[in-house]
Amino acid sequence: MQAARRHFCEIDREAARPGHVLLFAAEPGGPARHCAVLSQRGRIIHAYWRRSVCETALTPWWRRRLVGAFAFPDLPARPELDPEEVFAWPSSS
Repeated sequence: MQAARRHFCEIDREAARPGHVLLFAAEPGGPARHCAVLSQRGRIIHAYWRRSVCETALTPWWRRRLVGAFAFPDLPARPELDPEEVFAWPSSS
């Protein structure tokens, strides 16, 4: 939780929107030990220990363990980067 507060902007858990970082406690009321990114339609993107990254529903089980929500801080503009180059798909040749 301390690291998240140092690097992100804490927001109200009820205000979380897709793209926000969520922290969860293994036990309700316990310390944060798991994080995920909120995706569309009430789902979270996260990784289980010894498993791959997955997208799962933000079920009541997860909601009871939600202890924090954070937004990425505003990043300074980088005019030297052309958005067309940054987001371009590599050519197939």
